[in-house]
Amino acid sequence: MEEDFESIANKILQIDGVIRQVGLVNDKGELVNTTMKGGKTPLLENKRLAKISHDLYVIKSIHDTLEEVLGEFNLVHWSTKKVYVLIFYVMDKLVYVTCDGNTNEYKIADISIKIKAIIESLKN
Repeated sequence: MEEDFESIANKILQIDGVIRQVGLVNDKGELVNTTMKGGKTPLLENKRLAKISHDLYVIKSIHDTLEEVLGEFNLVHWSTKKVYVLIFYVMDKLVYVTCDGNTNEYKIADISIKIKAIIESLKN
C-alpha cells in the first residue's frame, strides 16, 4: 500500500474540494506519507502531526481489542470547528483524511462512503 499511496491519495483528493489532506500511518504509528491538496495549508506542523499519527495508531490498537465484541471498525470520525478527520483502517495501517470544518455533515457522510469504496478496493 505504501508504494501505491500517492495514487490512492490523489483519488481521494479528487472526490471533493473540501478534502484537505490524506495521510498514511504504518503499523508502528509512524506517519510515512502525507499529501496536501493544492491551495490548502497545513493546520499542524510536522512534529505535532507525527505525534497525532502515533496517537491515532494507539486508538486503533484499542479498537482492535474491542472488535471481538463490537465487530470490525471501518471508520472513525472526529469533528472540530476547523476540521473533520476521517480515519480508515486498512489491514495493519490507517489512512486519515481531513476535510474543511465548515462542511455540511451530509456531505462528509457522502465523502466517507466514497473513500470507503476506494479503501475497500485495496483490501480485495
